[in-house]
Amino acid sequence: MQRILSFILLFFISVPIFSQIILNETAPYTLKDINSGIFHNSSKRKIIDLRTGWKVYEESKTDSKIETTIPCLFKNSNSLIFENEFTLSSEIISNYSMNLHCLGINYNAEIMLNEVVILKKNVANIPVTVELPDNLLSSLSPNLLKIKVDHELNDNSTVPSFQRFLFPDNFGGISRDVFIELLPKSHVAKVNITPVLKDGYNIADIKIEGLIRTPPGSGDSLGSNYSAVVEITNQYNQLQSGKSLTLDVAEMRTGFNTEITIENVRIWSPENPQIYTCHIKLLRDNTVVDHYIKTFSLYDLKVDKDIIRLNGKEFQIRGVSYITPEYTDFNEEPYKKIKEDLSIIKDAGFNTVRFIKSIPHPYALEYCQSVGLLAFIELPVNSVPEQILNDNNYRLRVGEITDLYLDAYKDYSAVAAFGMGSSFLPDDVSTSDFIASISKRIKSGINWLTYASFLGVDNLSNNEIDFTGIEIYSDVPSSIKKNIGSSKLFISEAVYPNYNKSQSGYLNQYSYEAQAKFFENLISLSDKNNINAYFLSTMFNYSGDFTSLYTGFSESGKYSYGILDNEKNLNRISFNLIKSKQTNGKRIAVPIGIKKEDGPLFIIFTGVILAVFMLLLVNSKKKFRQDATRALLRPYNFFADIRDHRIISGFHTILLMIIIAGSHALLLVNLLYFLKNNILVEKILLAFGVKSWLFIFSYLAWNPVTAFIYTFILSILWFFLLALVIKGASFFIKTRVLLTNIYYVIIWAFLPMTILLPVKLILYRLLILETFNIYIYIFLIIYLIWIMGRVLKGVYVIFDVNKSSVYLYSILFLLIIFSGTLIYFQITDSTVYFLFNAFKQYQLM
Repeated sequence: MQRILSFILLFFISVPIFSQIILNETAPYTLKDINSGIFHNSSKRKIIDLRTGWKVYEESKTDSKIETTIPCLFKNSNSLIFENEFTLSSEIISNYSMNLHCLGINYNAEIMLNEVVILKKNVANIPVTVELPDNLLSSLSPNLLKIKVDHELNDNSTVPSFQRFLFPDNFGGISRDVFIELLPKSHVAKVNITPVLKDGYNIADIKIEGLIRTPPGSGDSLGSNYSAVVEITNQYNQLQSGKSLTLDVAEMRTGFNTEITIENVRIWSPENPQIYTCHIKLLRDNTVVDHYIKTFSLYDLKVDKDIIRLNGKEFQIRGVSYITPEYTDFNEEPYKKIKEDLSIIKDAGFNTVRFIKSIPHPYALEYCQSVGLLAFIELPVNSVPEQILNDNNYRLRVGEITDLYLDAYKDYSAVAAFGMGSSFLPDDVSTSDFIASISKRIKSGINWLTYASFLGVDNLSNNEIDFTGIEIYSDVPSSIKKNIGSSKLFISEAVYPNYNKSQSGYLNQYSYEAQAKFFENLISLSDKNNINAYFLSTMFNYSGDFTSLYTGFSESGKYSYGILDNEKNLNRISFNLIKSKQTNGKRIAVPIGIKKEDGPLFIIFTGVILAVFMLLLVNSKKKFRQDATRALLRPYNFFADIRDHRIISGFHTILLMIIIAGSHALLLVNLLYFLKNNILVEKILLAFGVKSWLFIFSYLAWNPVTAFIYTFILSILWFFLLALVIKGASFFIKTRVLLTNIYYVIIWAFLPMTILLPVKLILYRLLILETFNIYIYIFLIIYLIWIMGRVLKGVYVIFDVNKSSVYLYSILFLLIIFSGTLIYFQITDSTVYFLFNAFKQYQLM
């Protein structure tokens, strides 16, 4: 009863009317405790931590402000305003330039300083830096910083679109730290480091390009002498090389470039992650005025014809997909959790991390570099229909996000490749053109490898990218055709749900053991087909906005397909097997076990009870048997009797209605339970973009007893609703038709539903054989059409009108309802495009 009440409550609050804003904050921490280069600390630079002191409110409710800390995420509202006050002394304003760093805002941001807009952009959780103009800052009163956040997604203005398959929760808010960086008025503004390895990777020529910013009136013409010292140290703080530069500083901006050679290079590799640090000290009259620090690593990752090479040696990418903590468990301290997660990934023998369906935290990329993990990052583009990919506005939005992405992450040495997105259709002209345009944009900005992830294992070809990924869901193919070169092909996603948890062995589908066997077979397939790169999906479970059928129903929206759960139980068999195969450890044997029956006994018991009730009803009265025979074999005459007010037992009709409703509910329960993890059904429902539809369908599919109760009640309500609709149609004719007569016609028209009761006892077991499914579906469709034809026959008999008129208007009515619904959702959510895309994708899975 409690679950039923919960379901009813969730149904009515699916649209959050009068709902309270839900704020999620992280565990407390301070930035001074985080030892990271992302905060730009040096002896001459400082930061103002803006983690605390925030107030959040809706724009229309300025008198209802809630105190909070940053990071802070919210739900149940599309837009909120975060505001904070900070004080600055006149000395700070005079001596420092100031940059506001926002490491992550989801999604659209409008940043205001003292009520003046200084940034308005779709930032999509990508780090952004905004200069705080001196003329807007005050030392006489607190400075007011406002950040308006709008996180509503749609296919007309955002990337990703609203309909997102297995994407993490789309929380709004400021998801990562915000801080102000204080830089000396004369400072190093930008630095690009481009290394070139040569002489067998023993020597590296480091090209360093930078920009010096100085205040007005500080040029050489005014007697100021600027110089710079460039030094490169290894991770043990030992000087490797250095150079002094004399700078001819002009007004405001001065560029410089130099080249430093390092001998006896300490090359970076997953086994030995060596890190160098570039120190640039800016001097004015021989006094250090700024100290710029930037870390980098030296390695060479190339894609040859048949193999991947890292530092000249053959290299196999052993990867796993990962989503950073703000999308998984926001209540934990993010930096600690990132270190813990990536350390587990490294310990399992992985050498590469693919950050899927989300923007990575900068700290995660920095830690990847230090722990020995390559990083694949990508655009949050997934399952986008070709019509949207062809849209110029969409391409412009993707281009803007790409530029932001490149600018924010180009300095992280761990990033080895950039992806265009995932679940693309192969051999699609629109897709190829889209990928080519984004790939050229990336290659023109930075020398990263590029990749895209496709559905299907055959017919893949794309010469515009370095890697072509294939996605595998639940079933490992026997082989993979390679028509694009072994080194270019990689397994980008290997997905296997584990919602059945631990069972006796891998014969039980979607268990931990079955997942372990799946990954074992996949790694073997990779070795057999000489595939040089694979990514398993995903390292940890997480939650999403849309309830999933494919990964198992969860009231909290959790997607259960991670190698580990959020509690990180390292004893799970799939984790240990993967670790063993990747680290050449002790062989882990996956038990076969005994296959457990999946079909719920409730279906059989309910079917037997309904069949017994029907037999009792048939044998209770001779009159009922006669009525049932005539209604089934001679429906026209039977409906004519109803029209002519001949005696039909109301009591028998009510009992028959209950049995028919039960039979109808049992049929739906069979179909729902069979489709409970069907990825096509999930994508079809996802195409409409209504979260409650997916939740309700998934809830009913995974809870057959509850589903029977609801569908039984809805079936009875359906009979009465249909009667009311037909009664409404009767006002357009001259003949007076009683509502009771319409009710009798509907119930007795559905009489054939009871004939299928014996079939419904075994229907689920027939469906799971997947041998006759197409014939079963065709039979059920024909059966449904027959029953609806009986209803229409009853209508034109009791209405005493021409049958062609009834058929014509009924078909028109259904077409208007169907087409009207599709047109509405097409206009609001591009549903038709997503539906066609879903069917195309399913054919490739």
